[in-house]
Amino acid sequence: MTDVTVKQFATVVGIPVDRLLEQFAEAGIAVVNAEAAITEKQKVDLLAHLRRSHGGQPIPGVVEPKKIILKRKTHSEIKMGGGAAGQVKTVSVEVRKKRTYVKRSLVDDESSRRRETVAQNEALVPTAPEAPASAVIAEAPRTIEKPIDDALQEIRTAPKQQAAEDEARRQAEEEARRQAEEEARRQAEDEARRQAEEEAR
Repeated sequence: MTDVTVKQFATVVGIPVDRLLEQFAEAGIAVVNAEAAITEKQKVDLLAHLRRSHGGQPIPGVVEPKKIILKRKTHSEIKMGGGAAGQVKTVSVEVRKKRTYVKRSLVDDESSRRRETVAQNEALVPTAPEAPASAVIAEAPRTIEKPIDDALQEIRTAPKQQAAEDEARRQAEEEARRQAEEEARRQAEDEARRQAEEEAR
């Protein structure tokens, strides 16, 4: 089979010669110029590189990338109204976006591995031996009745305790008021006695 030149191959494929030379360089295939001859192996290597880079059908024996990172830049200009003279400023804005795509099979594999480890950990945790159901049922009324009886006793005694506390508080307030009135009466009597003695002199 005869070798063809890069120029002839570019016309057959339908792309510019410069672009084809760039693709050969990206693929790591040494091609000197447009008049250089290329072999079938170089063509197959270029095809494999292009399939890998463009996400085409995988080639046996070639490792596929696990994730793809897309970088995108957009340039735009914003016109801003300036000062009093009506000046307009133009500001150049560059927006950079980066997005990473991970192969779905890798994500699925990771989640299945996590589920397996959780299942293994649960299997390793020792479980308590189960008691016979009849023993649990017989024990249940005794364990439930005690807290219920305690709660009912508290409910019954709570109003009595509250009433006793209210009565004690009322009596203490009444005693304090009575003592204050007694003290005020004594002071008034003492004051009246002093005034009477002063007038008598």
